[in-house]
Amino acid sequence: MEEDVAAGRPMLTALCVSKTGANMPAPGFFLKARLLGVFSGVPGGADAEIFHRQELGRALSFYGAPTH
Repeated sequence: MEEDVAAGRPMLTALCVSKTGANMPAPGFFLKARLLGVFSGVPGGADAEIFHRQELGRALSFYGAPTH
C-alpha cells in the first residue's frame, strides 16, 4: 500500500476482501489507508464503503479487471 500511494497508483490491495461475506476489505485496510493519509473515515462505516468502491474502481481501471 505504501508503494502504491507513494507512486500515485490505486491501491492493489483494494482487490482483497474479507471472507466474512461483506465484500469489503478487513478493517486493517482502512486503518492503513488512514495512516497513509488517503482515507479519513471509520472502518466499517459508510465512508469506508464509498472509499473502497472508488479505490476498487481505480484499481480495476488501472490494472485491468480479472479475467476468470
